[in-house]
Order: sequence, then structure tokens, then C-alpha cells
Amino acid sequence: MDEEVVQWLAEIKRLKQQLAQTQQALQTCKSRELKWRQHYTEEAQQRRTEARLAAEQLAQAELSLQALQQNFLSAADTPETSQALWQELAAITDLDLLKQQLFQVTQERNRALQTLQLEQQHHRQTQENLTSVINDLVEQLNKYRQRNDPE
Repeated sequence: MDEEVVQWLAEIKRLKQQLAQTQQALQTCKSRELKWRQHYTEEAQQRRTEARLAAEQLAQAELSLQALQQNFLSAADTPETSQALWQELAAITDLDLLKQQLFQVTQERNRALQTLQLEQQHHRQTQENLTSVINDLVEQLNKYRQRNDPE
């Protein structure tokens, strides 16, 4: 019977050690889970901030585009503007002066077109960035939901 008691005591000691190891492993897992949760929270906050900044940039680009369009439309031909332009042209008798003014107007138009194209490119880029950020957020949200789904 002594031998049975010794075996039982050895088994109890082995099980206590195994329980202690399991508890240590559980504590380690909980610690890692907390670190990953904090990392995810920080990453999500960063993505939200990036999305907010991108939205602000998009709004600013749209305002700039509207301002450019407004300036372009306000300078568009109206009957009064056309008549004033024709009077100004009629007053010019020097062909070289007319060529010089035409050249300046053409350069100004080209600069405005380049600015408009640049704004459109920035608008597209901002839109792509926002779409990318939104896609990343949706993917992360789906992954988070899958990990935390109690199925």
C-alpha cells in the first residue's frame, strides 16, 4: 500500500506541476492577447485619423476645384464682356500689340488648364486614397468580427 500512496502522491505532484504550467501558459496567452488588442486599437485609431485627414483633403480639393470653376465661369463670356472685349480689340490698331496680348492670354489659359488638371489629379488621388483606407478598415473590421464571433 505504501507504494500506491507514493504513486498517488507522485501523480498529484505531476498534476500540480502540469496545472501550474497550464496556468502560466494561460497567463502568457492573456498577456499576448492584451498586447494584440492594444495594437489593433492603435492601428484602428490611426486608420480613422488617416481617413479623417483624407476626407479633409478631399473636401479642400473640392473647394479649390469649385473656386477654380467659379473663377472660370465668372470670366466666361457674357454679352457685356463680349462687347467690352470687341471694343478693346477694335481700339488696338497695332498688330504686334494684338499678338502680344493674344500670346499672354494663351499663356494664362494654359496655366489655368494645367492648374485645373493638377487639381483633378489630386482629387482622383485623394479619392483613391480614401477608397483604399475604407477598404482596409472594412477588411480589418471583418477580421476582427471573425476573431470575436462566438460561433
